[in-house]
Amino acid sequence: MEKNIIKLHEGLVADTMPEKIIDLNDGKGGFVYNYGIQEVTEEVTVEPAEEEEEPHTATVTKYRHNSVVMTAPKTQNHIIETLLTAKYPANREQKLLNDYNAAKEKILPTSAKDGYLDFLAEKKAIKEMVEADCAEYGIPNE
Repeated sequence: MEKNIIKLHEGLVADTMPEKIIDLNDGKGGFVYNYGIQEVTEEVTVEPAEEEEEPHTATVTKYRHNSVVMTAPKTQNHIIETLLTAKYPANREQKLLNDYNAAKEKILPTSAKDGYLDFLAEKKAIKEMVEADCAEYGIPNE
């Protein structure tokens, strides 16, 4: 695992809207980057307060998101690089690229290009998302 990545968490659910950037105050510049935050509603069963009442359902709002805990520096470029490395370790990215090139040379079926093309699309989306979040929080590029 890359030294700058402490932990990647996907599919988290919070009761309140998480901040996108949370300082860990660990003396090392560590911070959490929460991303892909989506508001979702769930139906839950509410137990009655009184014995005579019937259980009923209520709608609650929750926030599904992903999170990466990382070390300093807190810069746009570092967040992009760390998040991409967490999601696509070098050996995985290289395999996707190898499959793409093999498909171009007709060694593999044309569909083998799809993984690398999907990776490039996700890389672009991650870069745009992080750029917007860093602008919102005043985080510098370098």
